[in-house]
Amino acid sequence: MKTIVLCFLLCNSLSYAQQITWRSGSLVLDTDKVCVGELSVQDGYDLILFRIHDSVTVYPAYRIQSARCYDDAVNVNRKFISVKEDDVSHRAFHLYEVVLQGEWSILRKRKNTSVGFKILNDKEDYQYYLKSDDQLVSLMHFREIVYPQLLENSHNELLSFIAVNKLNPSEPASAIRIIDFYNKRNSVRLASLDY
Repeated sequence: MKTIVLCFLLCNSLSYAQQITWRSGSLVLDTDKVCVGELSVQDGYDLILFRIHDSVTVYPAYRIQSARCYDDAVNVNRKFISVKEDDVSHRAFHLYEVVLQGEWSILRKRKNTSVGFKILNDKEDYQYYLKSDDQLVSLMHFREIVYPQLLENSHNELLSFIAVNKLNPSEPASAIRIIDFYNKRNSVRLASLDY
């Protein structure tokens, strides 16, 4: 019986190893060292496999600052960051993909690591988060937590943008558009202050 189980595990492992997708990219470690080679981002497990020549190294999220790679399947440059989350019971690092970068960044993380190798659906297979400085908030809490902060900084412009575009801050798609507008508006405002 042990032999059968061992053979099953070995075959399963070999099958998985053959299905790993490698992409050219770079990795910035927690020591600020930059590694250039091939990456396989296993964000559901909070780790990145790094390959250079025939050598493969596994980097858990706590050893990573960020990673970038080109996803030729969908023609997108992807960026991942490691975020430390302090919980009452423990401290953990998790990998998030950066969807939108700005004063309020939009991050996403796979909901389920057992989806196998199916093509992931952006809306159903990921959880979305908002990050500013050390604050990490679920997109589902945009209306209660983040939206009031945005209104404090740009009340009239933001309300005008929402009205013109008929957005509802309670809907995730609208929240993303509001954050994108807010980030662009603030980056222009901050750039004009530099002069």
